[in-house]
Amino acid sequence: MIKSIPSSPLLRFLIVGGASTVINYCFFYVLFELAGTDYSLAFVVGFLAGLGFGYIFNKIWTFQVREASTLAVVSKYVAVYMVSLGLGIAFFRLLVEVFGLDPLLGNLITICLTTCTNFLGTRLLVFRAQP
Repeated sequence: MIKSIPSSPLLRFLIVGGASTVINYCFFYVLFELAGTDYSLAFVVGFLAGLGFGYIFNKIWTFQVREASTLAVVSKYVAVYMVSLGLGIAFFRLLVEVFGLDPLLGNLITICLTTCTNFLGTRLLVFRAQP
């Protein structure tokens, strides 16, 4: 028997985040491992690819916002993710350059951190809970 769609915004966010992460990591892997792109640039491109996918599905499914997107909402969403990107790239570089982690593992660890900052930012600042 198929269970109902998860009602928890956090659970839905994690599902969308999982799909966004797959997109993010696929871009990162292809650019870094296969194309030989600098790991920092590959990280940013992957992050942005996941961002686009995540906006659409977080708006419609996770937080169930029905209103049309406005420049203000999109700007807040992008701002949350840019702050998260800044924190993420700093943390990622710390893991790779200071602690000597392999960039493939460092990216996965960093995604865990940015998932937390992304959820809090989108929940509290962008798609506020409806009463």
